[in-house]
Amino acid sequence: MIKKCLFAALAVFALDGYAQTPAAEALTVEKRVALAELLEVINFKQTMSQMTNSMIQAVPQAIAQSTTQLSMTLPPEEQARIREEAKAAMATSMQNISALYTDPKIIQGMEDIMARAFAKHFSVVEIKHIAAFYKTEAGKKMLTVSPQLMQETMPEMMALVSPRMNEIIASTAKQAVAKGKTGKAVSPAK
Repeated sequence: MIKKCLFAALAVFALDGYAQTPAAEALTVEKRVALAELLEVINFKQTMSQMTNSMIQAVPQAIAQSTTQLSMTLPPEEQARIREEAKAAMATSMQNISALYTDPKIIQGMEDIMARAFAKHFSVVEIKHIAAFYKTEAGKKMLTVSPQLMQETMPEMMALVSPRMNEIIASTAKQAVAKGKTGKAVSPAK
């Protein structure tokens, strides 16, 4: 009997402590309302729609690359047939992907994910301040110009990082091959 009472007391204490954690605070009605306003102010659904359209436009190239990689070892005539089959299947794939990204459940899920991320890192007051900023002319311009900024800067950023990233990847692959052949660790090349 004493053990049950002690266990119950510990459970109540633990739950009371949990209710005071930031994760529990993230679920308040006030925070949910602030997050809904923020997502509306930043045009989250429209932004996701634009991102989706960009991703969908990249799908044909991704499928072509994947098909090429999967058929590299096959004779040229089989590779050609596979490329034709991929082209024929492309329209259906594009429709399926478009349906995926326009599914209301997926859109709501993405909105929920974004809201949880904001809730995790920002207080109610901070969320309200962020929303207030995006209601200003500078905030509205930031929302409008941000995709263009990313489009303009990403190629340069990738060009800056890619050579060193490729060196790291190549070095890692060489180490793995060398270790695989000898069974011994190999020092990374500098």
